[in-house]
Amino acid sequence: MTTNTRLIEDSIDNFRNLQVPEDFRDCWADIASRHGFSSFTYVGVQIGRDRLSEIVGHKRIPVYLTTVDPRWEEEYVLSAFFGSDPVVREALAHPIPIVSLDLIKHQVLAESSRLVMNRAHDFSLSKVLTIPVHAFGGEIGIMSLYSSESEEEFYRCVSAFQHTLHVLAIHFHTVVQDVLGEPDSMLQKVPLTARELECLHWTAKGKTAWEIGRIIRISDRTVHHHVMSAFEKLRVVNKTHAVAKAVSLGLAAP
Repeated sequence: MTTNTRLIEDSIDNFRNLQVPEDFRDCWADIASRHGFSSFTYVGVQIGRDRLSEIVGHKRIPVYLTTVDPRWEEEYVLSAFFGSDPVVREALAHPIPIVSLDLIKHQVLAESSRLVMNRAHDFSLSKVLTIPVHAFGGEIGIMSLYSSESEEEFYRCVSAFQHTLHVLAIHFHTVVQDVLGEPDSMLQKVPLTARELECLHWTAKGKTAWEIGRIIRISDRTVHHHVMSAFEKLRVVNKTHAVAKAVSLGLAAP
């Protein structure tokens, strides 16, 4: 048995002994460090559709684990970067690992997406290996590993370890969802109307009420009415919180 195979088996065995979020966070922080990465973020959710209402939402409370700078977390949420983050978009669309620097080099990014990447760079978080996990039953996990090393060293770690990390991320996601993914049927049944969902969708894309009105051919006052109604149903007090909650529930796409 090779050293790498033994490492994978030992890590998977260790996952089964983890019980609380702090244990899962510390375990993956150790794995990230041993493979040349300075920090990580994991988000896992199980999306489902209510058979009677046809409302799409998550069947479990989203699990969020991270060791990144809290200031980046705060800015990411308050600035609604998830709606423009090109790495997140790729992770939701495709099940293969994503190298952030390759996206920058090989894709023409929108100005909003480039802003996200530039701000990530300011926090030394621009060199990222992101591993999507698309599982059966609507389960989705996004594991992002950040490097503070040189670009050359980052690519060396990606080349050497991405397959090992991919296997470990899949097993990690499965255990996290089993242990930490608590059911939340109330959030699954948020009764948003088609217009409210449409307005939240465009709000998540960064559009103003006036722009949304032009797109869906209603007045900006009516857009505001639908957004405020969605606030009440989602039990939130501002647009940022509403979009963040709608995206986490699967009610609006980033």
